[in-house]
Amino acid sequence: MRQRAEIYHDYIEHKGLQATPGFMQFFAYLQQQGVAAAIASGGHKPHILASMMAIGIPRIPFVGLEDVKNRKPAPDAFLLAAQKLGVPPSECVVFEDSLAGIKAAAAAGMPCIALTTTMPRQTLEGKASLIINDFRSPKLRREIGKLIAAGGKTGKERGDANPSSLVSSAKRSTARHGKGKKRPSNKRGLLSGLLGRR
Repeated sequence: MRQRAEIYHDYIEHKGLQATPGFMQFFAYLQQQGVAAAIASGGHKPHILASMMAIGIPRIPFVGLEDVKNRKPAPDAFLLAAQKLGVPPSECVVFEDSLAGIKAAAAAGMPCIALTTTMPRQTLEGKASLIINDFRSPKLRREIGKLIAAGGKTGKERGDANPSSLVSSAKRSTARHGKGKKRPSNKRGLLSGLLGRR
């Protein structure tokens, strides 16, 4: 394991690791909106940490191969990541680029946004709530923006005639404080099973 980690770190140091286009800007937007983020990867934890450092994202909660009993498509990694964030699974959105990860999100009861970075769109059709090429997608920003503005409730949950394509996500749940008063509990989460590309 140590040798593999050293090889991976050496590769990143010499070849570098690029974030998926638009990721850094989208991540900054989520931070501004108060959306918590975590990484739930099928990779080893030293590799995840090295990747985070390589693309320059701050230390956020993450789950690696060593943390779970069952790998994707089992939901273990996503459920543990949600637990680390203190966010119910129904209030999380998953970003994935693998079929195993998409199945894991469904098993966890989390809507999934699939990226076409590793497989063609036609392979992903019907398997995810939304399919995007990368994080620069205007539709992605619109959909997430609508969900945040609506307190995380989707069109279907609100009873709209034309529900949002996302099933549930980035949800700001509300908690009652005193008679008739409500305020956001700030329980919103984003889980990513991917970091960047070499």
